[in-house]
Amino acid sequence: MQEYRQKQLDILYQELAELRAIEEQRKRAEEISRALLNISNAVNTTYHLDELYASIHDSLGRILDVTHFYIALYHRERDQITFPFNTDDHDHPCERIPRASQSKSLTAKVIQTGRPLLITGDEHLKLIEQGEFDLVGKPSQVWLGVPLIINNDVIGAMVMQHYTNPHQYTEQDVEIFQSVSEQIAIAIARKRAEKDLEKAKAEAESANLELLEVNRQLAKAITNANMMANQAKAATKAKSEFLANMSHEIRTPMNAMMGFTDLLSKTPLTDKQKDYVQKIQLASHSLLRIINDILDLSKIEAGKMELEHTAFRIQDVMDSVSDMFSNKAAEKGIEFLIAVASDVPIQVMGDPLRLRQILINLTNNAIKFTNAGEVVITVSLAEKERDSRISVEFTVLDTGIGISSQHLPRLFESFSQADGSTTRKYGGTGLGLTISKRLVEMMGGELRVESELDKGSAFYCTIPFALPHDAQAQQFLPPIRFRDRRVLVVDDNKTSQKFLQEMLTSFSFQVTLATSGAEGIRLLEEAMDSAPFDLVLMDLIMPEMDGIETSKHIRAHQRLSRIPIIMMTAFGREEVMQQAGKSGIDGFLIKPVKEPLLFETIMNIFEHHLPDEEVDETSCENPAIFNFNHAKILLVEDNHMNQQLAAEILRLASAEVETVNNGAEAVQTLQHGTFDLILMDIQMPQMDGFEATRQIRTDERFQHLPIIAMTAHAMSGDREKCLQAGMNDYVTKPIVTEELYAAVSKWLPHIQAAPDAPPNVPPIPVPESPAPRPKENDLPELTGIDVQLALKRLGGNCHFFKELLQEFFETYHDVAGAVHQALEQKNYATALNILHMLKGVSGNISANRLFSSIERLEKEIRWGNVRQLSPLLKAFDDAIHEVLSTIQHHVLLSPCPPDMPRPAASFGNNDAANANITPIFRQLFQQLSSMNLEAEESFAALKLSLNGHAQDIQELEHAIYSLDYEKAILALHKLADTLHVSLSTHDD
Repeated sequence: MQEYRQKQLDILYQELAELRAIEEQRKRAEEISRALLNISNAVNTTYHLDELYASIHDSLGRILDVTHFYIALYHRERDQITFPFNTDDHDHPCERIPRASQSKSLTAKVIQTGRPLLITGDEHLKLIEQGEFDLVGKPSQVWLGVPLIINNDVIGAMVMQHYTNPHQYTEQDVEIFQSVSEQIAIAIARKRAEKDLEKAKAEAESANLELLEVNRQLAKAITNANMMANQAKAATKAKSEFLANMSHEIRTPMNAMMGFTDLLSKTPLTDKQKDYVQKIQLASHSLLRIINDILDLSKIEAGKMELEHTAFRIQDVMDSVSDMFSNKAAEKGIEFLIAVASDVPIQVMGDPLRLRQILINLTNNAIKFTNAGEVVITVSLAEKERDSRISVEFTVLDTGIGISSQHLPRLFESFSQADGSTTRKYGGTGLGLTISKRLVEMMGGELRVESELDKGSAFYCTIPFALPHDAQAQQFLPPIRFRDRRVLVVDDNKTSQKFLQEMLTSFSFQVTLATSGAEGIRLLEEAMDSAPFDLVLMDLIMPEMDGIETSKHIRAHQRLSRIPIIMMTAFGREEVMQQAGKSGIDGFLIKPVKEPLLFETIMNIFEHHLPDEEVDETSCENPAIFNFNHAKILLVEDNHMNQQLAAEILRLASAEVETVNNGAEAVQTLQHGTFDLILMDIQMPQMDGFEATRQIRTDERFQHLPIIAMTAHAMSGDREKCLQAGMNDYVTKPIVTEELYAAVSKWLPHIQAAPDAPPNVPPIPVPESPAPRPKENDLPELTGIDVQLALKRLGGNCHFFKELLQEFFETYHDVAGAVHQALEQKNYATALNILHMLKGVSGNISANRLFSSIERLEKEIRWGNVRQLSPLLKAFDDAIHEVLSTIQHHVLLSPCPPDMPRPAASFGNNDAANANITPIFRQLFQQLSSMNLEAEESFAALKLSLNGHAQDIQELEHAIYSLDYEKAILALHKLADTLHVSLSTHDD
């Protein structure tokens, strides 16, 4: 019984203990709740953070022993811990802990981990010895810290510690301390935000007051600035308008000074006087350039600079820049290169004169400030935009003195150069780049520069252009028989090699590069037995073995002596040409090499270096293999023999051919007849092929009528000019039957029948002849004429070939005398026209030696080397005599009777000469209208043709060489009226 009572008492005591524990927990919870409520009230009632921290400490003191207590805050942006509140009288924490993320202090550990930490002094010391913690401050017997966390972001920590009792804090204290930490963190963050907001508000109010004052001062300054700007603008406008309006008045006396100085230079002078005159000329041209720069800048500032919007060829602009600076670069020993990318359109819409002015300024600076190395101009397609617009980037690179980084920002300022010493050493006004940048910006483009001192500069000029409706990329494609030829480029300049390789590859050639003459010879020898080269492009100036010496070695080689060689140089023209001629050079190009001229030169050389194996043996009975099924073709050709030849070749393929003599007749004939295709010669009197095509295309009925050009050779830009004028294709002269047939069939696919056409296609009729066709052995070997090649061209028609030879004799038996007479009278235009007609016909009858002699003679006359003509004239005389003699002895059945009718055209006739200069007049007029520097070359040709009119053209000459194009146009009109020459193509 006693045991039972004791057991009941134990149970009762246990229940009472549990009740007391529950009551203590309830009281503890109430105390914690009151502490949190007090903290919350403190947030709302206290103003300063220090008061809030003290209130938090008091509230916590009712539930925990926080005698030694501090709050730590973490500033993440500075990675720093600060201690805004501390009641620990035994230990004073440091003011801050830098690099908190790397600290090994207890406080930093809590903030880094975001977890509470309860640790005794002994444990702490042991971990310090192990290197896991650092001792910061005075060590305690027990240390308890909990993180202050808001939305998973640790903003700090609360810490309490005891210095005598290591068991002062338990895990229950950790739970209590942690349970209130979140509310305390919220309270601290809220109060800090309020303080930050108040501070920001105060700063904003202060800033607003300052801003109001600044605005007041700014408004006053703006008023004053506007007043001063208007005054300055008015003054600048007045100055600019004055200078712009005075343009003519300023240039007129300058032109007079320069003109009379030029006249003075043509009078007898002593050496000293000549020196004085030359210096006056140099100074006057320099002064005129300065005046032009100032006037241009004034026009821009006055808003009077108007940009032209017309169609022009970018290649023409680049050619004029090349012509202007090639000599200057050569004099300094600089490699001057220009490359236009193949995807750049042939034509764009814009202002060619201002584009040229920009490039001249940039190129002039590049050459001026480059003493060694190279100046390279590239033209590439920067961007193809919508609505038929493109952006073209013109880059001017040099290896000159460069520009320092501190001078680049003011490079485009007026009257500014890199520094004072530059101005003194190199001269110049400092306006060129300013004007260029303004012009580029007026065009909607951008001009920028990259430069490094002593290494060179790069100017990048990006300009947008509109495209004409028929815009096409520039392309030069040789005839099929010339494609895939192997070309060896021998040049020691890597940039030049790159540009030449790109151009030649675009021509469909296989290109191999050599950097020296010795390497070039080695490559030629290695290729002899496998894949020999068809052409060599040779640079003149190379180390060790120059181009002339290398060419002599090649010509002396038994198996390489016949390979064509083109010499390229920018140095010493006449002397080099003479040396090159002695070393057996076939062609000559001036650097920077122009792509159209390179193409033209190569085509001319390939035309006359055809290996024997390329000429198929053709019997006289070889039938035509094409059937054009009575397609109606209009043949436009002014030369009667060429007319006969082309018509016969087309009729052999069952085409119906109607012939006319010039472009005007072609336009008229189309109004009354229907044709499937037109074959159009280019160079004709009254109206050339280009103008005729343009007029034909204006008629909607003929928008899609195929027009194929026939050109004597692949002249510079012929293909693009043909396409630009509205032609569909072109074939070269001398006419090659297969190429003519291929071109016609390409544009008449619905008419042409294949050689293996079905039986319902009618057979090709044999042309009727007044006499039976002779057999092959009726035509003997003809000295000076390649009979097999000619018969191949004529489809094997021996009878017709004999008729052509007979007409050639009748027409050209006195042509040598006419050429000599024209040259003696210095009527070079007439001589060139005679030679041009004769060259086309001699090519068609395969008089190859005569063709080559004419070509060389033409080239020298065009280049103005009239003093070097004697050996070329002799070669021409020998060649024409050879052809005429062989025709007379082996073809003609009887001598020509004395009264035999001759061709209507007389080579020495003055009316014919006047007709021949009309195209030159019109070309010069177009060049002056577009301010094209090539006007000087056209004028030189015109001057040579107008022997005896020197006084009449003096005014024109002066205006052209003074670059006064407005005055030159007036003078040209005056001279044309005097000679009864029409400058309008519509008057034909």
